[in-house]
Order: sequence, then structure tokens, then C-alpha cells
Amino acid sequence: MGFCKNCGAEFEEGKKFCKNCGTPLSASVEKQAPPKPRKPWTTMQKIITASILVLIAAGTAGHFFLKAAHSPDKLVDGFTVAVKDKDLKKAREVFDLQDIKQDTGDKEVKKYLAYLQGDLPDLLNQLEGQATSFEEGTSAAAEITDEQGNELFHFTKGKKFLGIYDTYTLKVIPFDVVTDANLDAYTVALKGQEKEAKDKQAELTGLLPGESKLAASLTTPYSTFKEEAELDFTDATENQLDLTIDFAGKYVFLDEYDSEEVSALLINGKKMKDQVKYETPIGPFPTDGSVEIVAEHTVKDKTYTSDAIKVTNLSSDYLYFEYPELLKEQDAAWYGSWDEEEEEPDVHTELTEFIEDYTYVIVEARNTGDFSDAAPYHDPDGEAYGQAEQYAADLFKAGTKEDVIDVTVGDIEEDGDAYIVHLEDTFSITTADGSENEKTYDTVYKVISTDDGYQVNKLIDTNEQ
Repeated sequence: MGFCKNCGAEFEEGKKFCKNCGTPLSASVEKQAPPKPRKPWTTMQKIITASILVLIAAGTAGHFFLKAAHSPDKLVDGFTVAVKDKDLKKAREVFDLQDIKQDTGDKEVKKYLAYLQGDLPDLLNQLEGQATSFEEGTSAAAEITDEQGNELFHFTKGKKFLGIYDTYTLKVIPFDVVTDANLDAYTVALKGQEKEAKDKQAELTGLLPGESKLAASLTTPYSTFKEEAELDFTDATENQLDLTIDFAGKYVFLDEYDSEEVSALLINGKKMKDQVKYETPIGPFPTDGSVEIVAEHTVKDKTYTSDAIKVTNLSSDYLYFEYPELLKEQDAAWYGSWDEEEEEPDVHTELTEFIEDYTYVIVEARNTGDFSDAAPYHDPDGEAYGQAEQYAADLFKAGTKEDVIDVTVGDIEEDGDAYIVHLEDTFSITTADGSENEKTYDTVYKVISTDDGYQVNKLIDTNEQ
């Protein structure tokens, strides 16, 4: 077997010309050389080959290791360790805190982890479900919320590791705190932030929820106000916690009808520079009574000083001043030297009211068996005291009940220092057996006047009509 040197076609031995191109074969015969025996591999070749295979295997294993190390499930595992163990290093690996404006030192991050522990089972359920969706390629970034519906973080893809592997992170969503107060221009401080209120409101943003204490302060020429409040972020709605601050102080105003008379105000003896008008807030002042306000009122070049008003929780927000000296002068001008006669008391009216009250009180004593409230209505040295007490006890024991229907006082006659009072009284009387009837009596009492008021001295007469 040989090959033509001109065209390379194969031919059998013994042929003189190439069937393909016609070239004489005597010059074209080229026998196949027998194969050369292979040299055995050297030790170095074996080492190199083995190393290459090891590198390929290691690279494959490393690939799968790195892919698993940055998987969504791995992030969930890291979150669990961070929250359960309060592992700060792990927390900083899984959380993206770029949107947080407050101090994010170890102490504050620990408080955040403690806050998350309260919702941990529910948070893990949400995270595991989202991790599965990422693995299956069926979901994009998702919001993870607490029990109140506040957004805690976004489970989202991060930057590719080595430009190849997907990474995942929990982008923390900040909370805000909005304060409202009874005073204005105060300052609030929280987690390294400080804000001044406008229109009685202040807003602190970019916060991590967790155990926190907010400090509020206000300094005025009259006092320094300070308040602290513990924050409970479980009360937050839509990532905002609303807080009301109640300072121990208040503003006061001039009374509408008094404002024209006030020419100057003195706060604890110091005169205010500006003239104050109606509805202009004055203060704020502490409400512990440490501030006294005095007004000056000028009439025809004479200045009068008012009584002092202490600012307290109970004092009115509107200041109405009285000027004792001015009032004294006005009284003298109005009344001159007139001597007012003291009006004589209306004895008939007083006795009528006394007898009406007495009738209701004595009936109550009969119904309850307790004479203590009726006793002061009787002259302790008179006949009526013992008679009325005994009669009340007898009726109570018998089970008889009375209701006053009507009391009409008639004639009242003077009898020395005493009064004879005639009346007509009507009662509804219920006996122990349940029977009920109505009775009217004509009654006459002797009533005396004492330093303690009127008292019944004697039951002169009583007759059923």
C-alpha cells in the first residue's frame, strides 16, 4: 500500500501509474512508517496533570460553595443568628443601614435586634417564603413588615460578588417620630438627632425602632422646661410614631375686656418690654405657682397696680386684673357717704323653707330608723325632740313607710321669741301588709330661732283632715 507523491491518492503495490493523476508510481511510492512506540509519562507530567484535575475539582466545589454562601437561604440563616444571639457582626452582614440617619453604633443596633425579637417567628415566615421565591426565580424584592404593618426591611438583591454570584441583603426601612406639644419652639433629642419644633410639632426621621428615650426641652426667660418620654414603636403606624409632650407650663392671654386697661405687665416684678394685646400669647410660664403677674393701669396720669395673679394649672388662661386702690376710689365716688341699710331678713320665707326641709328629713328618719340627720332640726330641750325620735322608731319597727306628697305652709305667728307655724302636709303611707293610702294633716309647730338656725320646739297639734 502506498500513496502518490503528486496527488496523494492511495494505490496498491505493483502498480506503475497512479489511477488518479497518471504519474509514474516508481517515484511516488511512500510506505507507511510503523508507529513509533510512546514514551512513558514522566513524574512531572503526572504531577501537572493531577494538579490540573485537582484545580478543576476545587474550582467546581468553590463555585458551588460561593453560590450557596450568598444564597437567599443563607441570608435568612444569618438574620436568625443575628436576632436570636444579638450577634452584631452578623447583623452588619445581613442589614443594609444606608437609609438610617441616627447613630448606628453597637448599642443602638442591639436595641434594634431586641425589638425584632418580639416578631421573630412571623418575620422568619415572611423571609423564608421570600427566599423560596428568589430561589425559584418567581419574585422580586419584597417588603417585610411587623405585626402592625410597618415596613421593617426590603429583602432584595445586592451587588454581585466577584461579578458572578448574586448576593442578597435586608435593606432596613427607617421609622419617623413626630411630636406634638402644648408649648412651641421646644427642642427634641433622640438617638443623636436634635430638632426644633415649629407650630408645636417636631419630626425626627431615619430612626431604628427599639428601646428609646426622647428628651424635650425649652428655655424661656422665665423658666426651663424639660420632659422625657419612653418610646413604644409598637404603637407606630405606617412607620410613624406620634407622641404628645405635655410640658408643665402654659401660655396666658389678656382678658378681652381687660386688655385695653393694661398699660404694662410685670412678671415676677420685672416689667415686660413689649406692649401685650388681646389674644397675644404670653409666656410660656411654669404652672407650679412660681410666676406672679401684676398689671399696671394708668388713669389721668395716675398708675394703679393690680393684685398679683399666680400661674397654676387651676388658674384661668385669661388674665383679668383687679386694682384695689382704683376700686376703692370708684366706690367712694359712686356711693359717696350713703349708708346702706341692711335689708331685714324675710322671716316668713326662711321659716317656710325650714319647715319644708324639716318635713322631708323627719320622714326619712321614720323610713330608715336613723334619727341622726333629723336631730339638728329639733330643740334639744323641747318636747318635740323626744316625741319625734320615738315616733320615728315606732313607725320603722311597724314597717310603715311614708312619702311626702305636698307641704303647704300657712299662717306664721310671732310668739315672743318663737313662731307658731301652721301647715298642711300630705303623705302617701304604706303599711307592712302592703296597703297604701294617702292622708292629709293640719299641723301646728312651735319653732324657735337660735344661733344655729331654726329648730322645732314643740308639736302643738296635728289632725287628719
